[in-house]
Amino acid sequence: MTDDDDDEQEEDENIWKNTFALREDMLPVFVSSDLASCILRIGKSINFLRECQQDNKWILHDSRSSASHHVAIESLGQLSSVVRERALEMDRALMRYLFSSEFDFIHSGCQVIKNYLLMGRGDFVAYYLSLVSPHLDKPSNSIDRYLLPNLLDKALKLTSASVDPPEVHAALSVVGRYYEKTNFQVDKKEDHAIRGWDQFSLEFKPSKPINRLFTRFMLAPYQKIFRFLLQLRRHEMDLVGVWKKQHELGRFLDKQSASVDSPCLPHSIRQLLRQCALYRMELSNFVNSMLYYFMFGVIETRWSKLITRTLEFRDGHGDMDALIAMHEHFPLEIAKALYLIERDSVHTLLLKFVRLIEEFIRFVSHIHDESKTLADRIKMILQHGADVMDNEEDFSADALFDKVHHEQQEHFGLTPLMVHQFQRQCASIDVQ
Repeated sequence: MTDDDDDEQEEDENIWKNTFALREDMLPVFVSSDLASCILRIGKSINFLRECQQDNKWILHDSRSSASHHVAIESLGQLSSVVRERALEMDRALMRYLFSSEFDFIHSGCQVIKNYLLMGRGDFVAYYLSLVSPHLDKPSNSIDRYLLPNLLDKALKLTSASVDPPEVHAALSVVGRYYEKTNFQVDKKEDHAIRGWDQFSLEFKPSKPINRLFTRFMLAPYQKIFRFLLQLRRHEMDLVGVWKKQHELGRFLDKQSASVDSPCLPHSIRQLLRQCALYRMELSNFVNSMLYYFMFGVIETRWSKLITRTLEFRDGHGDMDALIAMHEHFPLEIAKALYLIERDSVHTLLLKFVRLIEEFIRFVSHIHDESKTLADRIKMILQHGADVMDNEEDFSADALFDKVHHEQQEHFGLTPLMVHQFQRQCASIDVQ
């Protein structure tokens, strides 16, 4: 779909804002700007209901009820009161429709945003991310474009999301550029460094009539919020994965050491692994605390206020313009509270912290892989020491480490400078 098609689709969806507008220079002298705005609101309400509803019986009924309202040319002073009365009646009729089961503003619109774009449905988010994580770690141009939507359908059916109606499931889609396996061709010009995570997102595309109000313009800011929360969720899972690897490595080293009655890693490497475990614990605690604050201290509290205020419109306390303005402002308010506003000092610090987690995960994964290799190498030397060591007095783990590390220094890559640089990066961010 081209940009022009997108613009046309947006204009077609946003019939409230794009269909009619005032031309101030053509207003009659006896019609003020406020009165003209009321007349415009009446016309927009009638047009909105005609576009969304299948029948127009309510229009005929309301027209007959107002048959007695005739304003003579000599009593134009009554025009303002008549127009304002009709505007209030139209506002109430429009709100009745928006909160009716036919339109279902709360459940078919608001609640879907809360559950999916703001990750309010926790079991669905956790299960879906567990399904897609192994695939999104790959380059984006090597991921089948049909795989992630299929996994989305699976997660929707096997979690609490299954209670949602089929229209809600149909309105959710995966955002990202992935190739089709049917083409049997991957564009070699594309950057293989772009991972699946870099393009992945979840999108809400409601159908008619709900898309007349929840337009792409209104939903666009939620994508930025979703991407940020997704990044935190991803790193939360990655840090749990690091914890599992650390415990697996610990059991592996204990088993190796027991088989030769001697530590299979020198003290310096064991100390580095313990230090990594402490870093992982602090980073994990920070991510968990930050997620808890964002989900409950920011999103949940503000969402509760939004819904309370929205329900006041159902009772006739407000018009369509105020309702739309409130819901367009809400994601911007959330983004600001989540420090997603660029050029903000906290936003810069968060980006730095996220990069630190990514570097830490790569660093620890490298350490774990090489530690296993080194432990196997040292175990072999300890078991066949007479063949590889000339001096029995130097037959110790530390001495063996010096020999093995010298043999595979380029492959191992754990230099003191690398550790020092990582420690300095950690010290630059207060994770308490």
